[in-house]
Amino acid sequence: MAATHPPAHLGLDISVAAARRAARRMMACAVADTWQTLPIGSGSLDRLLCIFAPRNPPEFARVLATGGQVVVVAPRPQHLAQLRARLGLLNVEDDKLARLDASFAAAGLELVSRQELTFDIDLDAAATADLVGMGPNAFHDGARDFPRALTTTVAVAISSYESD
Repeated sequence: MAATHPPAHLGLDISVAAARRAARRMMACAVADTWQTLPIGSGSLDRLLCIFAPRNPPEFARVLATGGQVVVVAPRPQHLAQLRARLGLLNVEDDKLARLDASFAAAGLELVSRQELTFDIDLDAAATADLVGMGPNAFHDGARDFPRALTTTVAVAISSYESD
């Protein structure tokens, strides 16, 4: 079957700019909102990767083949703690993983593994602005005084859910 159906990769993003960047790198991509019906056939994916993006477990379950997996990377409460404290950014909820697990379970996707990853990174003002601008904080409070240098913690959970 692999000879007739070689592995394929497709990137989806709601950002037209992100899709254009991917297309320039010869990556298959489409502009799509994960809160809507995905432009993918039912049962057609073996793997789905969702990194810091909105999650739609019922739609993910629809597009996954039997035994397919969704890998989700989500922040932990200590993620970017020093940066959040310095700039007064939004917190990560303590119960985020429990809510994530419940939403995937309700869609028929079972948690099969989880790994937590924590490390520190050094940021300059440009990297700090990029981090703030690509997350939910971009939509809150306008101008910020970004520190010239800051060390902060990256803390994420990598969870795999499998369809039955």
